[in-house]
Amino acid sequence: MSIIYVSINKKNDPFVMILDLIQLDQQITGDYMTRQTSEDKEAEAQPDNLNTFGDRLALAINRAGGATIVAKQIGVSSSVLRKWKAGRSDPSRSKLVGIARVSKVPLEWLATGEGSPDGLSVGYRQEASPRDLELVEAVSRAAFEELDSRSIRLSPAAKARLIKFLFKHFSAHWDEPFDETVKSLVDLLAAQDSGE
Repeated sequence: MSIIYVSINKKNDPFVMILDLIQLDQQITGDYMTRQTSEDKEAEAQPDNLNTFGDRLALAINRAGGATIVAKQIGVSSSVLRKWKAGRSDPSRSKLVGIARVSKVPLEWLATGEGSPDGLSVGYRQEASPRDLELVEAVSRAAFEELDSRSIRLSPAAKARLIKFLFKHFSAHWDEPFDETVKSLVDLLAAQDSGE
């Protein structure tokens, strides 16, 4: 599926906001990642939880195969890596470049947190395909008509999830019965939203 990026500063146009939500979801929550929390234990983390250098370093170390591999490749001890992860000291530029190279993450992301650990920068731009635009419009219209016809009120977050899920689903299953799927998902999200 292509990544869609539309500037978020567009006069609160709902169509643009939906495209932004899809793009953000694909960049941020598309894949769960793991980061090393200790030498033997791993925990799931999403990219939006990687706010500190230590968190980004932990993910990079995990992607490279562990602290021992990274330490050996860049010429430092595992204890030095632990100090960097804990924020007790900082790596030199050359060591930072080495970590990025070994772990195959963008240097800019590792150093600043900007961009994505998967190599897509925040400014990455790819035009939405005509099919994607048509699909976003179709699922949005169908979802909002279904909500209106049944007088169902969802929170803005639930509406965004509804459009996102419908877009993802119909991107892969364009030929499925549209109305039945929309009704089923509206029922599911309405039940979830009433419990939030």
